[in-house]
Amino acid sequence: MKKILILDDHPMILSALSALLSDKYPNIKVLTAKTSKLAFDILHDSIQSDSQISEFLVIADIELKNDSIDGIEFCQLVRQQYPGFKILVYTNHDKFWVIRQLCRDGINAIVTKNESGEEILKAIEAIKSNTVYYSTEISKLMAVYIGGKKQPNASEFEIKLTSREKQILPYIAQGLTSDEIAKELFISSETVITHRKNLLTKINAKNTAELISKAIEMGFLG
Repeated sequence: MKKILILDDHPMILSALSALLSDKYPNIKVLTAKTSKLAFDILHDSIQSDSQISEFLVIADIELKNDSIDGIEFCQLVRQQYPGFKILVYTNHDKFWVIRQLCRDGINAIVTKNESGEEILKAIEAIKSNTVYYSTEISKLMAVYIGGKKQPNASEFEIKLTSREKQILPYIAQGLTSDEIAKELFISSETVITHRKNLLTKINAKNTAELISKAIEMGFLG
């Protein structure tokens, strides 16, 4: 592993985590970013300066306030654009749908911010060994729900749509294609497709018709 990039909009967390990792891994360059745009600029510049780089770890919070995208979409875009890079999610979220989405996206490790820095180090060591790592708290959550011992209640399965998802949903309900929605919002079709997939996952719908029906039931559509 040659480089680690930390994305978090909290300066104190960035500073503390950067110090922890720089101390533990003095031969690895630790970079930080407070926004997704800055993070992508750093990743792009790293590839430009070393086209052979593959041993790159991205550590990301998934709740990015005042950002153009949320952390889940950021991780998905990193996976699409830099498929060889490893991703570790470090978050306050313990909602069932969030963990389910991260697992589906093939995130290499998930650790909650309630846990000690030691969990981060364990996760990194696992990633270096090409092993998927779920922290103690995440493992317990997965055992309870994925193991079928408990069904998520309303608060645990709370669904939150991003501002962009809220923009796109009405267009989907109107029957517009991804290309047509992209033109309306001046974004790429690939971005619209990603949001469509996220909406299907969050609302737990198998197709567009079910998505619209459930979105109306949940109050996301009038």
